[in-house]
Amino acid sequence: MPFVVKSREGKVLIEVAGPNFLDGHDLRRADFSGQQLEGIDFSDCDLREADLSGADLYWAFAFRANFGDAILRNARLSGANLVQASFRNADLRGARISYDNLGGGPNLVGADFSRALLDGAGLDGCEYDDTTIFPDGFDPATHGMTYVTPERFYVRPGSFASANLDPGHYIPDKKNPGFPVLWKKN
Repeated sequence: MPFVVKSREGKVLIEVAGPNFLDGHDLRRADFSGQQLEGIDFSDCDLREADLSGADLYWAFAFRANFGDAILRNARLSGANLVQASFRNADLRGARISYDNLGGGPNLVGADFSRALLDGAGLDGCEYDDTTIFPDGFDPATHGMTYVTPERFYVRPGSFASANLDPGHYIPDKKNPGFPVLWKKN
């Protein structure tokens, strides 16, 4: 059964084999309001002006997605990977962008929230760094967000396909040996 994405005006934008075949597509003005989209892959998608209000995007993967001017009011983005995603002028009021059921926070490293509406958004545990852009006057610390240094990141077991494991490039984490800490090469 194909997965059909319609515009906010009701026009069919795309038909794909399933919701995880959307990465890289033009989904401008798409209507995902109130939909169950757990684990969806929106990587490199253009979602400008899309309506995702009340949508469940738990553990969504939206690497480099463009949510500019999108409506994400009361959406659930717990545990989502939002690295380098753009939320410029997006409406995120009341959105839950916080811990997943396993205690992991969404990754907002390099995300752009310029002029985004974040009133009432749950941001506890979200990870950000110096490349994350927030609206003027926004203080991530008061929203329970976690600063991460760009030199350090965690790699999950089984994801070493492209890792450089030459001596000196990684240091095992003694507290959690299944998750080595990789360091950026100087």
